[in-house]
Amino acid sequence: MKQAIVIGGGAAGLSAAASLSAKGWNVTLLEKTDRLGGGFRSVRLGSYHFDLGFFPVTMPWMIERVYREAGTFMDPTLTFQPLDVCSRHFFQDGTWLDVSADPDRMGRELEKLSPEDRREFLEYLNEVGRMYEAVEEHFLERPAGAWSDLLSVKAFKAWWSVHPFESADAFHRRYFDDPRLVAVLNRYAAGVGSSPFDVPATVSLISYLDMVQGACAVQGGHDVLIASMESLVRSRGVRIETSCPMEGLLVEEGRVTGVRAGGEVWKADAVLLAEDPGSGSVLPPEVTDALLDTPRISAFVMLLGVARTFPHLHHHNLFYQDLAGREYIELFDQREWPRSPVIYVGHPGFSEPDRAPEGKSALCVMVHVPAGMNDSGSDDLAFHREWLLDLLESGWGFLGLRESIEEEMILGPRELEELTGAPDGALYGPAAHGWRTFARLPARNRKVTGLYHAGPWVCPGGISLSAVSGLHAAHIMHRDAEEAGIEREAVKTGS
Repeated sequence: MKQAIVIGGGAAGLSAAASLSAKGWNVTLLEKTDRLGGGFRSVRLGSYHFDLGFFPVTMPWMIERVYREAGTFMDPTLTFQPLDVCSRHFFQDGTWLDVSADPDRMGRELEKLSPEDRREFLEYLNEVGRMYEAVEEHFLERPAGAWSDLLSVKAFKAWWSVHPFESADAFHRRYFDDPRLVAVLNRYAAGVGSSPFDVPATVSLISYLDMVQGACAVQGGHDVLIASMESLVRSRGVRIETSCPMEGLLVEEGRVTGVRAGGEVWKADAVLLAEDPGSGSVLPPEVTDALLDTPRISAFVMLLGVARTFPHLHHHNLFYQDLAGREYIELFDQREWPRSPVIYVGHPGFSEPDRAPEGKSALCVMVHVPAGMNDSGSDDLAFHREWLLDLLESGWGFLGLRESIEEEMILGPRELEELTGAPDGALYGPAAHGWRTFARLPARNRKVTGLYHAGPWVCPGGISLSAVSGLHAAHIMHRDAEEAGIEREAVKTGS
């Protein structure tokens, strides 16, 4: 039986482990932190229940696909709750916009915010829908083991059709004049850890998921999904070791033979790296150096258990300062904490009231910051806490927030690294800017035979796409092993 080592216990690693075990592999999953889930997890503080993860869940059928490929049915206890409003966006002029997959509701929202852009919005949706179909057919449904796998005529035409040389910001401004609407659409670039001024317009197809297919939340919190996926892989015989960081890759004559992790040697026929390649010197320098030189963003997070409610909030809420685009320049060009951040406030109690006691709120407040940028420690975090609370109380309808806090956890990049295992707290992997969008690591490593990759740094865009990248890597690993076995058999028989 072939032995596989999966490094990383997030959605990509769990999905790959489930698929490989169903294909007959003996699988061991090694996770550096003390629990599975990566950045997709829940946190409990007293009677308050929070979720990390700052975007709604899309494409839940991709998660169902993980269970199918493992040879079973979707966990009946796992429920994806549709959100009638994917996200609510507030602007400093006092207006707001609800993004919804309900076309009538979305039409009313646009009529209220920017009636002159309503017709162009339909044209925009048609275009991003076409882009999504091209990506789905040629990239989501077809595992790419190497860049050469994408060089067919059909794949090239699909790639060319998704505006790879136009920035997301320029693409959005082709359709819309209202800067508020442009700011909302540009925000999807942040979902792949990138700037809308530098990421190709291809990323805009993510808006199609929210505005046409719709978004959802995991009922009971993110931990419910991770616990279900853990139960799935354990039922398939996968061995899971937590608190087991990888210390190095074992390679002989260009072929992987295992890993060093947790002070032990783990032998394997193949290794799937489902965590950020920047987390260790396990790849050739020409690959890791390029990745590590790419800007990455992390987050400053406040989990607040608050003894009051805020009726203006929905489940996912974003608050835009004037000149919202300045944030991306500060994050990616100047690599400093933004002075005009878009503020995210997650309020899961809108969808599940039992996330907090009656009359109270569990709020996840987040702004993006450069990865690894809280080296000055707790004093720095305390300063930014006060600054962010001042912004919320003075301009965004959170009067009395500070004095109502009962439970609190503050997380900067360093704390997020400790909690999730992401190096420097970089939750999204390297920015997908320019050519790097299409030169991310392929599923099959070019330099080391038997080494494979999965995760947001291969397929960015949320937990469902991360899970798909795990499935793709598992397919390619298994196919390579079968082809190698056929070749060896042919040599034996002399055919």
